Amino acid sequence: MIRTFFADSSLYDRTRLANVAQVAFDPRVEGVVTRFEIVSRTDMPLDSGRVRRSARLDAVVRSRGALSRRTIVVTLEQGTAGSWIVTGYQ
Repeated sequence: MIRTFFADSSLYDRTRLANVAQVAFDPRVEGVVTRFEIVSRTDMPLDSGRVRRSARLDAVVRSRGALSRRTIVVTLEQGTAGSWIVTGYQ
């Protein structure tokens, strides 16, 4: 899910992003995530059996031709049907 989120965001394809996210990682502002590793994750139960997950990533981001390492925290929510959607990032 996170890989799809960053791939669709890199193209800034809002139509495809709508299937997996409520937000976009804007490549013009944030850069493009070229690779990442999940360092940790935390789950928090919500109402009706849903789950909110925070995943801390060690990411390599390309911005203005330069690569840099960034820590990105991606928030996902699981719906009652079991599908996940990206709801935010920091």
